[in-house]
Amino acid sequence: METSGIYQNRFKALNCCVLVPTYNNERTLASVVEGLMVYTNQIIVLNDGSTDNTREILQHFTQIEVRNFQKNRGKGKVLKKGFKIAEELGYDYAITIDSDGQHYPDDLDVFLSELEKRNPGDKEIWQRCPMVMCLPILIVPMSILLLNGLR
Repeated sequence: METSGIYQNRFKALNCCVLVPTYNNERTLASVVEGLMVYTNQIIVLNDGSTDNTREILQHFTQIEVRNFQKNRGKGKVLKKGFKIAEELGYDYAITIDSDGQHYPDDLDVFLSELEKRNPGDKEIWQRCPMVMCLPILIVPMSILLLNGLR
């Protein structure tokens, strides 16, 4: 049974996804993904060449986008690739959250609320959302990637 998530309508209206980079987090990965799926199924997990059971764990999550990379290239590079994937899938925004379980999926409401407050033409959401600077959770408008040459 596919779950739609309690914030699914908000994610769809904002054309937003959640990017989850992971590397050898077999102990926490399933619970993090399951926790995120309570809120949305617009999730892209980026397996950065894990050598543990990450790939096998992710096979159970058929309702989300999973990308497995053969070689570990580091979090920065896998996120850059993830932003490109999100754009190719048609998303306008991506919220990143790590797979180590340090942060809570219910924090997504804070970020969605900030996105919902934006005005047309706003590009720098994180200036109004200082929490982004403190946590490894980030809202990235795809237009910012274009402006900064990251695509």
